[in-house]
Amino acid sequence: MSLFSRSLTLILLTPAFLLPLHAQISNATVKGTVLDASGATIAGASVELTNTGTAEKRQEKTSSQGSYVFSALQPGEYEVKASAQGFADWAGKLTLRVAQEAAVNPTLQAASLNTSVTVNDVNPVITTEVSSLSDVKEAARIASLPLQSRNFLNILNFTPGVRPSSGCPGSF
Repeated sequence: MSLFSRSLTLILLTPAFLLPLHAQISNATVKGTVLDASGATIAGASVELTNTGTAEKRQEKTSSQGSYVFSALQPGEYEVKASAQGFADWAGKLTLRVAQEAAVNPTLQAASLNTSVTVNDVNPVITTEVSSLSDVKEAARIASLPLQSRNFLNILNFTPGVRPSSGCPGSF
């Protein structure tokens, strides 16, 4: 090949190398806007996206326009939750396909005033009905306590409000 044909080949092929190469993209995107019942956007709402197959969670806050974006998501089953102060929580499910751009626009309803919270298995710290002092120490806690003589009565020294008597050491 002559110098002219080489130069011409180089000139013709150079633009092909400068073009961006588009690889196959498998990641999906979820985006949307959180709205209230009247259709107004809700700024600062929390949106949580959970991949139900891997339990991976992502959280975003909506922008001042109420919009959010989750990008670089693997295809699969997802659960979307949206919440904002003064509104009832919203939840939905979707399936993302390869390179899909899904739009999810949650509409939050006003929260009801008679919402209740129930907490189970919690004992009150202060009991006003009985004036007694009690404490429970688990075996692991006892084993880690710094006791000089390993006398079991010395464990009582670690109970608030209990003092040894001034008589014999170790007596209460």
